[in-house]
Parts: sequence; structure tokens; C-alpha cells
Amino acid sequence: MSTIAVDSARPSAGGTSYSLTQGVTKAWVNFNGTGTVAIRDSLNVGSITDVGTGRYDISYSSSFSQADYSVFLGGRKSDSNDDGNFAATCGNTTRVPTASDTPITTVYVNSISLQDFPQVNLSSFGDLA
Repeated sequence: MSTIAVDSARPSAGGTSYSLTQGVTKAWVNFNGTGTVAIRDSLNVGSITDVGTGRYDISYSSSFSQADYSVFLGGRKSDSNDDGNFAATCGNTTRVPTASDTPITTVYVNSISLQDFPQVNLSSFGDLA
């Protein structure tokens, strides 16, 4: 396990060590979810499958040790800066995550409907196998 002494952030702790291994993301991706799905940049994401409108499967290069890792999602419905174009993303309710992949859906907040987004972001935290 990697640790780092943090003196300046918590001077009263007197050099207390904090674990970085547990707190860093083990996988992340920024991808275009419209048309032909394309990964812009990623870490530990092997592929993305377009399952249908607003539905994707994110496959990890290195699996998690179990399926109860934490996932944070975000996205944008359009490339413009217009108000109301931000999206909520959430886990796919028809299939649960496994240690090797995460199903997600992208939902446009204003209409509560599944839609493809030009920018989807995912970060996953947990223990790798």
C-alpha cells in the first residue's frame, strides 16, 4: 500500500499518513456517446458498447475484486453552453454491474428520457482483483 505524509494540509496531525490506494480512481473514461461511440481518454477502460439510445456498457481492462465498487457519472446533452442542457446519468436499472463491467444510462433531466450525449464521464472506485 502506498502512503504519503501530509504535513501542510493538516499541521495539527503532526505528519499523519493517509492511504492513497483506497482513495484514487481505479477506472475513468470520457467518451462521445452519439453516433459511433468513441473513447476520448480513459484509464482501465477496455471498451464501451452502445446498447441502445442512452444505454452503454463500460468494460474494464482490469476487473474489480467484486461488483460493489462505487461509480460516479456525469454528462452533457449538447456541446453548447445553453442552460438546461446538463444531464443526469445513472446506473442501468435492467442490469446490475459486475466486477468487469458497468451498465449505465444517460437521461436528459428536462424530459426524463433516455438520450445519447456527446460527452459522458465515468469514474469508478474500489479494489481491483
